[in-house]
Amino acid sequence: MPATSAVVTVLWAVFGIAMFYLVFIFAPSLVGLIGMFSRIEEGRTSFDAPVKDYMTKYSGMIEEGRSYLLGLRYEKAAIGSSDGLTLCGFYFDRQAEKTVLLVHGYHATAMVNFAWHAMEFIKRGYNVLMICQRAHCESGGRFCSMGIRESEDAARWTEYLKGRGCRKIAVYGISMGAACVGLASDQFDSGSVKALVMDCGFVSPYSQIKRELRRRHLPAFAMLPVMSVLSKIIFRADIRKKAADSLKKCSIPVCFIHGEADMTVAPGDSGKNYESCASEKQIYMIKDAPHTAGLLGADNETKEKIFGFIESCMQKEK
Repeated sequence: MPATSAVVTVLWAVFGIAMFYLVFIFAPSLVGLIGMFSRIEEGRTSFDAPVKDYMTKYSGMIEEGRSYLLGLRYEKAAIGSSDGLTLCGFYFDRQAEKTVLLVHGYHATAMVNFAWHAMEFIKRGYNVLMICQRAHCESGGRFCSMGIRESEDAARWTEYLKGRGCRKIAVYGISMGAACVGLASDQFDSGSVKALVMDCGFVSPYSQIKRELRRRHLPAFAMLPVMSVLSKIIFRADIRKKAADSLKKCSIPVCFIHGEADMTVAPGDSGKNYESCASEKQIYMIKDAPHTAGLLGADNETKEKIFGFIESCMQKEK
């Protein structure tokens, strides 16, 4: 074969490989990443409670909490994020000494994740701040980041509460909100934030995206490296960042909760986060509870243990 023909053949082969990569790896990775990070549908509010099929069993508890909260006075809260977004929340000021910050999950609402929890905390003598994550409901932003940028937001919300005179704060996150709390666990001021709760939190956005790609029978081994690079360039978020890296430096007591029937986030993720945590900690694995239903699905004895752990932390002096 003449040298010129060999060069042309090689160039065509390289071009073919590049086009294959562009069409079947790069483009799906970019589209998939943008789709995962994009804002949920317009028009949804934090007070909507769209219950998924696997949560139907708990819809009565959620609606009971929602009705209770809608019968109380609350005020709209707002802060600015580090990248210029306006983030919103709803503050139920009960003139209490203790306050809980509730951080909802991915493409959820504050009410669907926390209506019952908020009601229960209020009855137990807490002020409640239910926030709306970036790119969700009333908060600004076109994109979320699976807990990475949200961890900065959570730390800012605790500063907001401190500015309102709150000196005993618990931070409770569910799913992406739990990962967010874990990622921020070494950023919170331990002088005012007394307890953290991570309910069905994943290890990292990377591990959770990998799980979702495999569930859809997509080539995670090829797409994840591309998604990792693109997330840094487009969203300034390192999806490889692990909650464990922050939990290793955490000095605030942490309560881990996970439903054993969780089909979205592996129950073992909470185990890994628990093992990495350097502070005082407890873990509760709830039999038969699906994703986001850890506390809802716990029996009364376990519920009291969880609330008791939080309460004991709130009473401790630094």
